[in-house]
Amino acid sequence: MIPGASFERYVRAIDDYPDGHFHVVSVDGRARVACLERALAKVAPGGLLILDNSQRERYQPALSRLTEQSPDFVSYFGNSHLQARPQHMTIIRIPRGPSTS
Repeated sequence: MIPGASFERYVRAIDDYPDGHFHVVSVDGRARVACLERALAKVAPGGLLILDNSQRERYQPALSRLTEQSPDFVSYFGNSHLQARPQHMTIIRIPRGPSTS
């Protein structure tokens, strides 16, 4: 984070959309933990929530909470053209809920 900076408008931008609106939400950039928490409700059941640079220690508590709620996830590990070290990206599938059939 940047001391003294506010990312409230940035984080709340997704609030303009109804819950379950998106099939895919990618979280990258500033205020990732707050964005993850806001984005979860906005992803449709069966949709994907993607967290870039998910190996970073500061994202682990939020990532753990998400993967407990949505255990269908995969992490990819590889080189990045912008980073000196390999990075992780985690893709979480939001549960569809109980079957109605």
